[in-house]
Amino acid sequence: MSRGRVSPRLRDLRVREGVKVVNLMAVADLARDVAVLRDAGGNYRSWLDDWATRFRSEVRAWIGDRSPDPRLAEFLDSFVHRGDKQQADALQKTLDRGQVPERDREAIWAAYERCGSDGDKRVFVENVFNSMRISGGGDGWRGRGARGRVDGDRRDEREL
Repeated sequence: MSRGRVSPRLRDLRVREGVKVVNLMAVADLARDVAVLRDAGGNYRSWLDDWATRFRSEVRAWIGDRSPDPRLAEFLDSFVHRGDKQQADALQKTLDRGQVPERDREAIWAAYERCGSDGDKRVFVENVFNSMRISGGGDGWRGRGARGRVDGDRRDEREL
């Protein structure tokens, strides 16, 4: 997941887990409420259809960068995996392996987000990866262990 899109207030792993739990509880509560309405003979289908249409409209606006509800966009940007997931994961591993300081990571992620296409992002990540290999990363060590690889110690031969 691209840290450039993840809201700062939703980065902490405990917060992310809490958001997941709250969302699961909300879905369960809604399902229970709809079941009660259905069992009482109420018109639950039109209500569900209306809200499904609203949600679909917001998601389409978010996908097309057409001014979705900013509250929803913050959560979608922070939790939904996009097509650049592999590049984002590779960049994160490269920064971690190079022990890049947080202040520098923010600038790198911002530059990554400015890349237009997935191809541009792939080239960007390759450039960061290569600069880490050449410079030895943030800790000054060159050629140490799995350093310079994007898959860690698993050694599945996947290079950037």
